[in-house]
Amino acid sequence: KKTKKQRKLKPPKKWDRWTPERIRTLRLRYGESQPEFAPRVGVCASGLREWEQGRRPPSDMAELLMDRLEREAPKFHGTGRPE
Repeated sequence: KKTKKQRKLKPPKKWDRWTPERIRTLRLRYGESQPEFAPRVGVCASGLREWEQGRRPPSDMAELLMDRLEREAPKFHGTGRPE
């Protein structure tokens, strides 16, 4: 029989919509380094690095923040720099 603690554990979160590549692309659209972009999504630079390297998926709250940032992100032009 499972203990109370074992029943409460959730399965690890999977990579849904926000893949490591999509997270990195969003950060680059803002033209920011990992330490600069991390506060926008509520994590430290090492947390963002883990997302971008595929070691850990972002939290639900971070995904909501990234949804909003993506809607408001600067557009790229041929120069590779944000508008």
